[in-house]
Amino acid sequence: MNTQMKLSKLHLVAALIVSLNSLYVTAKEINLVTTNWEPYFFEDGLEQGVVCDIAAQALKLSGYTLKMTFTSWARGYKGAMVGKYNGMLGAYYTEERAKHFDFPDPIMPVVESLFVLKERKDIKYSSIKDLKGLQVGIMINASHGKEFDAATNFTKVPAADYERSMTRLLSGSIDAFAGGHFAILYMANKKFPDDVKRLKALEPPLFSPQLYVMFRKSDHSQEYVKAFNDGLKALKASGAFDKIKMKHNM
Repeated sequence: MNTQMKLSKLHLVAALIVSLNSLYVTAKEINLVTTNWEPYFFEDGLEQGVVCDIAAQALKLSGYTLKMTFTSWARGYKGAMVGKYNGMLGAYYTEERAKHFDFPDPIMPVVESLFVLKERKDIKYSSIKDLKGLQVGIMINASHGKEFDAATNFTKVPAADYERSMTRLLSGSIDAFAGGHFAILYMANKKFPDDVKRLKALEPPLFSPQLYVMFRKSDHSQEYVKAFNDGLKALKASGAFDKIKMKHNM
């Protein structure tokens, strides 16, 4: 065998090694999508928010790296459904979603509330039945609780984000809007500082769901679920989980 043929074979082997290494790196990366939902997860936040931080560290302990994409919730959900991403971060569990996604252990609880303007003294609320005839803002492709989602006694007005619903509430085109209690207050303080004092959360809250990562059902989704669960358990056992929450003032 001449020197040139040996060099050609060496180059081929080297190329195969590089190719295999690239495949390995790709296989160990998990791509998730979400929306900006401060203070829990947001693109320009410290470690992209407490939930992203916890998810990234849990997966890292199981040998995975987390790649995040931020877009609207509706666009992200659609992308995850068709396999553009491995799943979504920051979702609530619903029976409908469980048909398409595998859910690992929950990350942390949140509270969902209905918000109105304080001057709307005419709105009396104690249950979903009291929303009869109202125009209520919702997030596109989001869940606001099983009872709320199934209700038909009021009109649901979809929006891409809370900011749009807040604008509609202030203009009077909707009567109330639903969403994460602290996420709405965070948004209002940041985007509507002159009007945030006019906001009022109705009691009782809609429900108190858990936040999850949900992995699109695939040949690898159960592997991802196990990796996430193992990492999350290790984080909690070591005390690192609580330290991450403290770092984010949660």
